[in-house]
Amino acid sequence: MHMNSVSQKMKITDFINTDIKPLTLKNTLKQAKDSFKKNDTNHLPVIDSHLLGMLSKEDIHDLDLGKNIEDYQYLLDLFYVKNSYNWLEVLGLFAQNHTDIMPIVDDENLYNGSYLLEDLLNFIYETPFLTEPGNILIIEHNTTEHSMSKICQIVESNDGKMLGAFISENSPDTLQVTLKIGPIAINPIIQSFRRYGYQIVSEHEEDKLMSNLKDRSEYLNRYLNI
Repeated sequence: MHMNSVSQKMKITDFINTDIKPLTLKNTLKQAKDSFKKNDTNHLPVIDSHLLGMLSKEDIHDLDLGKNIEDYQYLLDLFYVKNSYNWLEVLGLFAQNHTDIMPIVDDENLYNGSYLLEDLLNFIYETPFLTEPGNILIIEHNTTEHSMSKICQIVESNDGKMLGAFISENSPDTLQVTLKIGPIAINPIIQSFRRYGYQIVSEHEEDKLMSNLKDRSEYLNRYLNI
């Protein structure tokens, strides 16, 4: 599925792809190779109505193409999502499994179709986090003191509108959170985060201007006190 414009109300399940025909254990590796060429994906689902696993294009490269997938069933890698998963969960599983296609199953493990990574990215590109104008702010804090509710409170107490947030980097001691905040003067929010002990990782012209003014003011005070 390819769409130039995606409605803000569209759900991720609207992107379920049923055009890619899954393989079965009785398919030959030659048939699988032809299917990979036709669909241009790095995995393909193998089913018997239930999902058995995902066959990798790389895994069959040097195998006997005359044999059936059944002869190499041990190569199948089982990963999937369910219809109830949100787009962040789905995107995470794409990354974990290094794939460009993600099978979808119901509660009985019956195959319902697939998500294609390209379609999922098209969906994400149309979310308010990316489409609405605003400021990107990256903050860093101690891992043990992390509180998303506190972060939202700091933004909103300065009349900011939170459009989205995610943990963009994590270590045992610190974590970074990337925020997108609706268009507003960002400096009061930056200063509030500093007062609460957050480090500002991203650079902002407004913040640089205030820092330069502060430096010049301190220099002038020292000069006048000579």
